[in-house]
Amino acid sequence: MREITFHKKYRRGTRNHLGFVNEDNEGHTVVYKGRLIGDNLGAGFRGTWQIRNSGTNSDGSFHLWPAAEFQPSAPPAAQVFQVAEDGECVVCYERAINTCLQPCGHMAMCQQCVSMLPAPRTCPICRSRIQSVLTQPPGP
Repeated sequence: MREITFHKKYRRGTRNHLGFVNEDNEGHTVVYKGRLIGDNLGAGFRGTWQIRNSGTNSDGSFHLWPAAEFQPSAPPAAQVFQVAEDGECVVCYERAINTCLQPCGHMAMCQQCVSMLPAPRTCPICRSRIQSVLTQPPGP
C-alpha cells in the first residue's frame, strides 16, 4: 500500500465550507496520514488526522474519495471510470462501488443505494446535487 502524509493550514478567522466564521478556527494546521486503499485511486485514501496547538489537541479519521473528471461533450457511453475492486459502498457497506456521480465525479456508492436516495438526490461525500449517474457495466 502507498502512504500519504500532508499538512493543511487553516488561516485564523476564515470562513468554513458553509460560509460561516467559526471560533474553532484558531489558525491551526491539520496533519493527515493515510494509505491508498486498493491498487488504484478508485477507493481513495484512508487514515487519521491530528491537530496539535495551544488551544486544541484533537484526533480523528478521514477517507478522501477520488472524483473522476469527464468531458461534458462526450457521450455517456464514452465516459469510463475505474473503481478499486475492494471499494465498498459508503451507504450499505455491503456491495461494491459501481457508480460515478455527476457532476461531482465521486465514486462511492453502489447502484442500488443510488436508486434509493430521496429527491433531491445529493452526493454523500460532498453534498452536491446529483444530475446524472454513470454506472459501471457488470464484470465478466
